[in-house]
Amino acid sequence: MLLPLMLLGLTACATVDNGPMQRIEVFSDIEGAEVRAERCGKYSTKIAATPAVVWVSRRSTRCTLEVAAEGYETEVVRLRRFKAGAGSYLAGLSELCGEELKNCNSLTDVVAMSMFATLLFVPSIVVDSAFGSMFEQDPRTVEVRFAEENPQDNETEP
Repeated sequence: MLLPLMLLGLTACATVDNGPMQRIEVFSDIEGAEVRAERCGKYSTKIAATPAVVWVSRRSTRCTLEVAAEGYETEVVRLRRFKAGAGSYLAGLSELCGEELKNCNSLTDVVAMSMFATLLFVPSIVVDSAFGSMFEQDPRTVEVRFAEENPQDNETEP
């Protein structure tokens, strides 16, 4: 009875470690520039001012950050979602076989790894995928340098 409860407690490692939302830092060379998060998830930050921390859904596949300042062209940064490493899942296998997985070479090791994978990996991957915790958005830090919208307007004519 205790073993299933312990295994259940270990499931969804990324969900426990990461959560469904990711923090993105946004900076610009103009303090107070407006940041708008578009298609970044229901509970994402909608509007902020630089320097800002914007929270976006890890599940979002089309998230963009629009950074705008009056008199300057709006900069749009598209976040790219990728699958985070499988390190937390492999850590469980290293507990069974030692640091190098090549030490798992007996039938008992194979059976233990199969049971471990079935009881722990599959539920973890399903839960982490459902919550989006197995994903990360890139870049984690956005830095915007504004270019003037109409540089000709600032020049003086002879």
